[in-house]
Amino acid sequence: MASGEPCAKKLRPSEEKRITHQKIKKLQRKLQRGKLRREPRPNPVYITFKLEPENTTVYQGHRAILHCQATSDPEPHIQWMVKDKVLDTSRRFQIMPNDSMVITDVTTDDTAKYTCTAGNSCSISDVVAQLYSHGQKF
Repeated sequence: MASGEPCAKKLRPSEEKRITHQKIKKLQRKLQRGKLRREPRPNPVYITFKLEPENTTVYQGHRAILHCQATSDPEPHIQWMVKDKVLDTSRRFQIMPNDSMVITDVTTDDTAKYTCTAGNSCSISDVVAQLYSHGQKF
């Protein structure tokens, strides 16, 4: 499915089964009559997280990594938030190509809830992890 195409509305499971059964019957009839010329488009797949960030504890001065990977069709865009604000990337806060977040030289000020938000034209979903920072390790 191309990005930007309209998305189907969410259905109750009973509606979903009925509609799916109806679509299958209709496609079978078209196929039998030779009127099916192209493959039907699949319904959009809503966002699922392949890898979620986990609550993490690190010592000051060390590095923390919070992983987040999501999949859907259309492909989701990942955004990190901290303290209800979009994360401002810097030398200490970096987003990796796989959408994981790396915090270098962690301080006690970094103790917070971090939210990984995945969104596309069909839906939006998020997961939250708590980062705890403790004093220097002896």
